[in-house]
Amino acid sequence: MSALKPRRVRIVRYTLPDGHSCRKGTPGAIRTVEESRTFYATIKRKRISLGTDDEQVAWERLRALLRRQREKELGIHTETDDQASRPFVEHVEEWIKAVKDKGADKTTLAHLRHNVEALQKVAGWKRVTDIDEDSALDALARLQRQRDLSARSRNHYAAHLRQFCRWLSHGRKRRLAENPVESLPNLPVETDLRRQRRIPTDEEMGALYACLHTPDAPKRFRMNAALRWLAYQVSMTTGLREKETRTLTRESFDLDAGTVTVEAGYSKHRRQDVQHLPSWLVTELREWFAAGGEVWQTVARGLGRALAEDLEAAGIARATEGPSGRLYLDYHSLRHYFCTQVASQPGMSLKTLLTLTRHSSAKLALQTYAKVQIQQLQAAVEAMPRPGAGCAPVAPWSGSEANSGELPRSGNTKGKASG
Repeated sequence: MSALKPRRVRIVRYTLPDGHSCRKGTPGAIRTVEESRTFYATIKRKRISLGTDDEQVAWERLRALLRRQREKELGIHTETDDQASRPFVEHVEEWIKAVKDKGADKTTLAHLRHNVEALQKVAGWKRVTDIDEDSALDALARLQRQRDLSARSRNHYAAHLRQFCRWLSHGRKRRLAENPVESLPNLPVETDLRRQRRIPTDEEMGALYACLHTPDAPKRFRMNAALRWLAYQVSMTTGLREKETRTLTRESFDLDAGTVTVEAGYSKHRRQDVQHLPSWLVTELREWFAAGGEVWQTVARGLGRALAEDLEAAGIARATEGPSGRLYLDYHSLRHYFCTQVASQPGMSLKTLLTLTRHSSAKLALQTYAKVQIQQLQAAVEAMPRPGAGCAPVAPWSGSEANSGELPRSGNTKGKASG
C-alpha cells in the first residue's frame, strides 16, 4: 500500500454458522473477505487508520501525518505535540485510570472526574494545550458564582486541576511540556465557611435517645433504630466520619483491645487508623454482637440522611442562628462533638489531641472542630482570682472623690506638702 494515497483495505473475518465471530482454524468457521469502511495509509511500514470514510478528509489527515513525520525527523515535532493534540476527554479518561491503578476508590475517582470536567466545560477547553492560569482562574471564579461555592470548595476544584495538569506534564508519555497551573493560587478559607457546624447538646441527645427507643421507631435506609443509635455512639466517641463508619465490619472491632480499625482504603488520609473505644461502649458492642447484631457496611450513603430524619422526628432543629451565621447539625457534627470533648479534657497534651482527632495541625483541631461551650466559659471566668483579694479592705470612697474621677488617697502623705 502506498503511503501517498489513502486506500481501503481487505478485512478477513471468520464466523460460525450462527453468526458469532471466531478464530481462524475453528471447526466449521466461515471465511469472509470484505473491504474496510474507513481509509488507511502505510507510513514507515506501519499501517495507520485515517479514521474516516470520506476520501477528501482522509487525504487531509494523511498529509498532516506526513508533515508531522517530517518535522519529527528534523527535530521540530515531538511525541508531546502528538499527545497534546488529542481531545481533552481522552486525557481525562487515561488520568482517571492511572489514579485508579494507584488504589483510589470509586468516590474519589468520581469526585476528580466531576471537578475537572466541570472546569473544562466552563472554560471551553477542547485540548489540554488550551489550559492556562488565566483561563483557569476565570473558570474557577465563574463556577464559584454559578454554584455559590465556598472558598474551600473552590480550592478543591483548583487542587484537582493542578493534580491533572501535573500528571499531564510528567511521566513517560508527557502530554504537556510543563504544568500550566502549577502556581494557581488558593483562596483563604478562614473567613468563608459556608457551612458552620454546631455540636448537639446533652438535652438534644436525650431527646434523640428517647425518640429512637420507642416501640414504634421506624426503619430508615434498611437500619432499625438500635443500629442507627449504635452508629451515632461510635462516631461521637471515636470521631469517625460517616463514610468511615459505613465501611466498618465485625472484624473492624477488636473488643479485647478495645479498638476499632479503619482500613487505609477508606480513611481520608489513606492510612490505617486505629481508634480506642470507651469501656462502656465495648460492653454495649459485646452484647450487640453476641445477640447477632449487624454493622453498617451494607448501607449505601444512608447514615447522614437517617440522622437528618431522626433529628426531625425528635423535634431537634438542624439549623440554628449563631453569632456569625447559621449553625448546622448533621452527621459530621458528631465528629465535631468528639473533637470538642477530647480538647476539653484537663491536661490534654497537644500530641494526644492530634493523634485522637487524626488532624495534622493544631489550628484545624482547635479552631475548626473543637467548639467552645458556654458552661466552660462561665467556669473559666468564675475561676479568675479577685484582684487584690489578699489586701485589707478599702474604705468606701467619699462622694467628692467618686465624683472627681480620682482614686482615693491613702493616709500616708509623707513627703507631701499639706494643702
